[in-house]
Amino acid sequence: MTHCIECTRCTVWFATEVAGGRVSGEEIGTYVEKLVTSELSGNVIDICPMGALTSKPFAFKARNWELKGRESIDVTDAVGSNIQTDSRGPEVMRILPCLNEVNIQAVGMVAQKFWQLSDTGRK
Repeated sequence: MTHCIECTRCTVWFATEVAGGRVSGEEIGTYVEKLVTSELSGNVIDICPMGALTSKPFAFKARNWELKGRESIDVTDAVGSNIQTDSRGPEVMRILPCLNEVNIQAVGMVAQKFWQLSDTGRK
C-alpha cells in the first residue's frame, strides 16, 4: 500500500456506486489489518490508478513496462466480453478487463481464474 494516493476509487466509489454497498466498511490506509473479503474484491485491482493493489498471482512476477498487451475475447464468458492479455515473450502474465463503450463493466475474472488453474499444470 505504499503507492496508494488515497483517491477513494477502491473503497468509496466502487463500494457505493458499482457494488451497491456490498463492500461496505472498508477504509483506506497504509497499514492493512485484515483482507478484503468481498466477492467483488478482484475488481478494485483493475480500477486502482497507481497499481498499489496487486493480484496475488501476478504480484512481483513482471513490471508493467515489460508486458505487451493484446486485445482478446473472453471465451469463458457467454457474452464474449473484451479482455486484454498481457504477456512477456510467449508467456501470458495476466488477464485484464477491457473497458469500452460496449463493455462497460469489469469482466474477465472467470477467464483469469481459468488461466491460473490451467497454468499450474504447465510448470
